[in-house]
Order: sequence, then structure tokens, then C-alpha cells
Amino acid sequence: MMNMINLEEKATPYMKFLNACVYILLFLAALNVFNLYVYLLLLVTAIFVVTPKRVVSVNASLGWLFLFALAMVIFNPSMRKGPYEMVTAFLYPLCYFVGTGLVFSRKDRNATYKATERIILILALGTFGHYLLNWLFNRNMAIEADRSVVDVWSNSVLSATGQATFACLAIGVLSAFLFSRVGAKKKTLAVFLLVVVLLFNLILAGRTSFALLIILLSFALLHYLVAHKKARVKTILIVLLIVVLILVLYNANAFNIKRMVEMSNFHNRFVSGDTIQEIDDDSRLENKLAYLERFGDHFFGGGHIYKDFGHSAHDLYLDTYDDAGIFALIAILAYIIASLGRMLRCLRSKTISFELKQLIVCVYLVVNIQFWLEPIMRGMPWLLAFYCLIDGVVTSLLCSESEEKSLGGT
Repeated sequence: MMNMINLEEKATPYMKFLNACVYILLFLAALNVFNLYVYLLLLVTAIFVVTPKRVVSVNASLGWLFLFALAMVIFNPSMRKGPYEMVTAFLYPLCYFVGTGLVFSRKDRNATYKATERIILILALGTFGHYLLNWLFNRNMAIEADRSVVDVWSNSVLSATGQATFACLAIGVLSAFLFSRVGAKKKTLAVFLLVVVLLFNLILAGRTSFALLIILLSFALLHYLVAHKKARVKTILIVLLIVVLILVLYNANAFNIKRMVEMSNFHNRFVSGDTIQEIDDDSRLENKLAYLERFGDHFFGGGHIYKDFGHSAHDLYLDTYDDAGIFALIAILAYIIASLGRMLRCLRSKTISFELKQLIVCVYLVVNIQFWLEPIMRGMPWLLAFYCLIDGVVTSLLCSESEEKSLGGT
């Protein structure tokens, strides 16, 4: 096997300093400090450009994202209001492009692996930090029937679903950590994040975070059992023991858990309130069907369906079609399909560690599920930008594997 580390282009102290600046800015962008995530990502791009010896990828995915941005500017009137809006549209290809070059050399596979994990953790911790800050900011405010909160940075009203989206990357990370052979610190972090997400979601009274947790934890467990056949019985017994322990503690009202749940907005909304809502009662499907019925009416966007119907489709793809038309829809579909192809390549890889595979796949799954549930482009475009950045880093990781194989590595 060829020693790939000897082929590495060593980073100078200046390059390492610039890279540290990039990581700090990415965390602040994920935290959306002072509502400036767009400017912070542009600053990351500027530092990236002046950093020497970057290796980047120019591929079809970058082309699809550029076409997507171009269609958004041409066909979406809200993207032509001013320079800021136009720059925002091109943030997605920029983020993907920067992500492909955040490692100095693809010849050091371990450095690429570490950079991939680091970027995902930075963005997950940053967005979770925003989630936590909003909880603290609203701690003395009554979150009533509309379940809205006031955002700590913009001071604007944020829906419960919009607030819950800040936790989706963390849900992907904690699911991966709980069912991976990682250190005690990461396991502790996963448990802490899980408890915080559950506690705040009892106040927000949302179903999405609970559903995501169930889906991601189930997938992570299944993936772990498939990859670690010898540990199947032990793992299943431990999981069952933990579930039984949680049920016993809940029924005994240990740590006041049961009382906390029964007094929560979630319990009041779905179990014991004056107006109880069925747990499966949701308008998202109705909204999607309404958009599909009008699909052939406006091929070139303009937001006409939203104006007529009064609601978003709660779907990245249908909302994109309504805003920017058929070309934007084709472009974003092609890009997402390509990104999921990269996820599957990671999953099938024989050289990427199980822990990194688990992390990548869980994050890709949780974000793509969110794409089907929320009005991404109108309410949370940052999620698509961060997804493009992570996907760019994963592209670099896969390129490092390809380059190693071409050089004779295993």
C-alpha cells in the first residue's frame, strides 16, 4: 500500500491560520450571529479564495447549482429586489464550490476524513446553538397556541417548525453518535443534545422533531446492526433495557418527567387540551396536492400559486417550482439526486470508517426529509446552503478516494 501521507502538501502556518478563520466563521454563520449568515458565508468564500494550494472540484453538480441560482434570479421576482437577494441566490453554488476545497490536499485521506467530520460538527453545533439561544431568549415568554417564538437575532416572529429546523442537523449527528463506536465525550454530547431537543420540543408542541428522531435513530440502529453482526444481540438487549428503563422512570415520575410532559404544550395540543388535534392531522399533504393541481398553470414561476392558495407547499421542490419555474425545479432535482448518489457511494465505500459513514448518511437523510416538510426557500434557505457546503466536502472526500486508487492505494 502506498504511503499517502508522504505525498501530502504540507500546510504552512499561514494556511492553517486562514483555515481556522474559516472554521470560526462557519460556526458563526451556522449560529447566524446578528442575522448575518449570508455575509459570513461570503467572507468564508473570500478567505477561501486567497488561501493558496486549494484543490477544488468543478463538476456537473456545480453546474446544476449555478443553473438553479440563475433560474432563481431570472424567474423569481423576490430575487431581483436588490444586490443582496441576487447574491443570496448564488450562495448555493458558492457553498458547494468552497466545500470541495476545504482540505489542502486530497492525498492525505485521514485529513480529508477529519475535515469532513469537523465541518459537519461545526454546522450542527452552530445551528443547535441558535436553537438553544432562542429557547433561552423566549424562556419568560408564553408560547401559546400558535407556538411561535421570537428569534434572538432578528427579533422577528419565528414559527415552531422554523425553530425546530435549527435542531435537524443536531438530530442527524446525535443519532450517528449514539449508534457508533465513538468516545465517551461524543456519546455524552449526543445524550445532552437529545434531552435538550426533546425538552424544547415539548414547549414548541411540534411533531417533526419527534418524527425525525424516531426515523434517524431507527436507521442508525439498523445500519449499526448490519455493519456489526457480532454485536447484534448485545446491542438489541442494551436498547431494549434503555427503553424499559425510560418507561419505568416515566411511570414513576422520576425527576418529575411525567408531570413535565403532561403539563407541556405538546401534551395539551395532542392529548388533553380543550381542542385536541389528532397526531396525524397535518395540512402539508393538502398543500402539496393543491400545488400539484396547479402545476401546469405557471411553468415560469413568479409565486402565483402561493398568491392564489395562500400557503407554501412545505416542500423544497414544489415551492421552488412556484417561485422560479420549471428550470429551477429540474436543476435542484438533478443536484439533489447527484448528492444522494454521493451519499450512497460513501455508504458502499470499503475505506471510509463506519463512524464517518454513519455521520454522513444520517445528516444527508435528516436534511432531505426536511426538504420534503418545510418551506425551505421562503423560510430557511440557510439549510440548503449548509447542505451544499457539506456535500461539497463529501465530494472532496470521494475524490480523495478516487485519486488514491489511481495512485495505487487500496
